[in-house]
Amino acid sequence: MQTSLDSAYTWFLEECAQRSSGELRIRLAEGIKGKHRQPVLITEGVVKSFFPVTVESASRVVDVVFANAYALFTFNESYDTAKLALTTDERTTLRTVAASSFRTYASATTSIFELAEAPIAEWFLWTEDQVFQILSSGEPTIVEIPGGPNPNIERNSTWAAD
Repeated sequence: MQTSLDSAYTWFLEECAQRSSGELRIRLAEGIKGKHRQPVLITEGVVKSFFPVTVESASRVVDVVFANAYALFTFNESYDTAKLALTTDERTTLRTVAASSFRTYASATTSIFELAEAPIAEWFLWTEDQVFQILSSGEPTIVEIPGGPNPNIERNSTWAAD
């Protein structure tokens, strides 16, 4: 699913909240790739040059809103593996998922697929620091939020090779 998220170099998590109505909001801040390489210590004695990727005052902020989120699985992006067993046709920031180990788990341990009134879709949202898998009905919406990113959030350094 091509969205406005794909026009950014990357996205960082600002916050995530789910309301009692089932609405899930995931707020993201745009990561901007720097124009000049900087030296980065890779291992002891090995320094390479990379482009910094940072959240700037000019970064866009968006809410990805799922009106009816039935289940959510999220984890630190550093722990991403092929064990998620994702089947998807897309390589976008936000994509639909046809099959996954999360879907198999949710089907085996909940009645979501039997009792939900609308068809259930699985969504995969990748950010620099967090991965999300969401089971919901309906397509998510992306809402741009004015005012810029939260400057009080401490962020890890991220680098781009190209």
